[in-house]
Amino acid sequence: MKHLIVPIDIRNGRPLITNTMKSQCIGEHTFFREEACGQCLLEGHRDDCEYCQGSGEYLQEITVPWTTAKEIYKAMTEAAVRGEG
Repeated sequence: MKHLIVPIDIRNGRPLITNTMKSQCIGEHTFFREEACGQCLLEGHRDDCEYCQGSGEYLQEITVPWTTAKEIYKAMTEAAVRGEG
């Protein structure tokens, strides 16, 4: 098994997040959420709706905000430092 070395910020003892790490992760992670079709809600259900194709719902792609990605990274690395990973 390969061991992972987690960089630690010597100023506060917490996992280190560098600008390089940040730039490589911004906008890289997404998830999908089912949403009601606003167009059909406003104009009535249409089988030829360009957003939902008549289903009344569509999947909205959402980019994980950097602050959330950073919190997830910190939680994972802190667990690794404690030996929980």
